Amino acid sequence: MENKKVVSIPVVDFCVMGLHNDEVASDSDERVQEIASQVCEAFKDIGFVYLKNHGIPEDEVNRVRQIADEFFLLPVEEKQKYARAVHGSNHGWTALERERTNPARPADLKEAFNIEMNKKKWPTTTIPSMKPSFEELFQKCAQLSFRILKTIGIGLKMQNPEFLVKAHENIGNSANPTAMRVLFYPPIPNDYVVKKDQVRCGEHSDYGSITLLFQDELGGLQVLPVHGDYISAPTLPGCVIVNIGDLMQRWTADQFIATKHRVLIPDDESIRILPRSSMAFFAFPDGDTVVECLDGSNKYPAVTGQDYLEQKFSDTYKY
Repeated sequence: MENKKVVSIPVVDFCVMGLHNDEVASDSDERVQEIASQVCEAFKDIGFVYLKNHGIPEDEVNRVRQIADEFFLLPVEEKQKYARAVHGSNHGWTALERERTNPARPADLKEAFNIEMNKKKWPTTTIPSMKPSFEELFQKCAQLSFRILKTIGIGLKMQNPEFLVKAHENIGNSANPTAMRVLFYPPIPNDYVVKKDQVRCGEHSDYGSITLLFQDELGGLQVLPVHGDYISAPTLPGCVIVNIGDLMQRWTADQFIATKHRVLIPDDESIRILPRSSMAFFAFPDGDTVVECLDGSNKYPAVTGQDYLEQKFSDTYKY
């Protein structure tokens, strides 16, 4: 039988499970079962899905992006005060060309600010609204992630559909490495010297369980289906992009796909000279959670979330 060629990322209406519902319908509700089936099917086919009616207000995401832009436009010496540490905490600013997401390419043409909860390294004097706005959105992304993880548990017909939620229960404190990050891709004028094969974000798969991504109107994300060539993942108003990370692929013994994706430098000069921004929430299991194949196959060796992340970080950051 021929492999199915996926040519687009499906859109799933998450209304029944969205954050606008204080309480969601029961696991056995037909609407919940249908959503769970659609979400899991997307993760098996392409590893990505658009969720609409997810419950995080678009204006709140846009406000965080606007505040982030204020930060990224600060002088380098000011941003350096809030730089991400070489070891330990993932919180803070990463400079242009500090990350290399694809080892075969030069470092990425992007900056980022990683957010972990309960950290003190914030520009509270320069941009006083940054910390409260970012932490509020972090909490909403965490709550949405819990509902998506519960949906996965239902869709996979796990004996305990709350298993994955429980494995992430410490999101927001030091026992869990989950981070939100805002990303800034500066304009690339014609006179800017781009290194050979350099891009805005190199080909990679994410490290954790699931990622929530909010792009700006410029979009730019490209996704590589298992069978086929890269396809565009444009911005869809009111939607969040959700994708599978490496640890979830291991957990599900390859039922779900941690799909490679990238952001190239646009060929169109009118777009290339514009700044691009996005906001991502990287949901990770608790640091001491042992990730082993849920089906008992032992297809991958067991690993703790923290050990896996630290190895990935050592491969990504340039100091």
